[in-house]
Amino acid sequence: MSFGFKNVNLGNAYPTPKASNIQFLSQEDVDLICKYQKDSLTIIVALHELLGHGTGKLLTKDVETGELNFPADLKNPYTGKEIDTYYLSTETWS
Repeated sequence: MSFGFKNVNLGNAYPTPKASNIQFLSQEDVDLICKYQKDSLTIIVALHELLGHGTGKLLTKDVETGELNFPADLKNPYTGKEIDTYYLSTETWS
């Protein structure tokens, strides 16, 4: 099994919202957007990276050896059935 690491910060890529540019919201909501935009962007990026990329290829089967990177009797926690879908080691997630 191989592991990777990715560190992303998009703080300089997204403009800070200006209250004067936000329309159709109450002043209370505008204030919340302006106050928490940086923190919420950090959470959005973290969830995208961790859940989107981090678990996107969690279960794989090596094409050359046929070896699974998880126990063959692993069960889906929602259905109770054994895992029958996974990525091949040659597939990419996008």
